[in-house]
Amino acid sequence: MAAPELVGMLFSVCRRAQATAAFLVCSVARGRLAHRVELAGERIRDYRLLAPTDWNFGPNERLSGALAGMPAPDSETARQRAGLALLALDPCVPAVVTVE
Repeated sequence: MAAPELVGMLFSVCRRAQATAAFLVCSVARGRLAHRVELAGERIRDYRLLAPTDWNFGPNERLSGALAGMPAPDSETARQRAGLALLALDPCVPAVVTVE
């Protein structure tokens, strides 16, 4: 289902429930995808999307947890292991790993 369809569905849910906001979380291939819509009368006041990339790569999230304390005897091993962790969490995000 495309994002415009989801927003329309959330809008309808709000209207039926006589609510001013709705929140939907669904599981997708890379993790949790969350949509939130807030209404003002018959108009959308605010719409937020929290994608798996946000959950995986934000500060103190899954990637930083995976990399913290990872054994790496040299910079090449560190680069390779960090690259594998990136691919495992989100293969859709292009990334270049640099070790300093």
